[in-house]
Amino acid sequence: MKPEHVSAAVGFFAHESCELTGHTFISGGGQAQMLACIETKGITVDGDITPEDIAANLDQVLDLDGYTLMGIDMFNS
Repeated sequence: MKPEHVSAAVGFFAHESCELTGHTFISGGGQAQMLACIETKGITVDGDITPEDIAANLDQVLDLDGYTLMGIDMFNS
């Protein structure tokens, strides 16, 4: 990416008026986006989890319904 394709984001996020901290952003090609890590509800088993448990419940492990954002409480400030 050419510097001029991301300079608007750099200018905004580096400016003293920007109060955001602890975030990761993607910028370029006319876009600006926040990158976030999420945690799905997944599965919980009694005892030690096995590869077979994961394979048998993979749809639940990958289900994005009801996900939560991971990390410090930076998204609620």
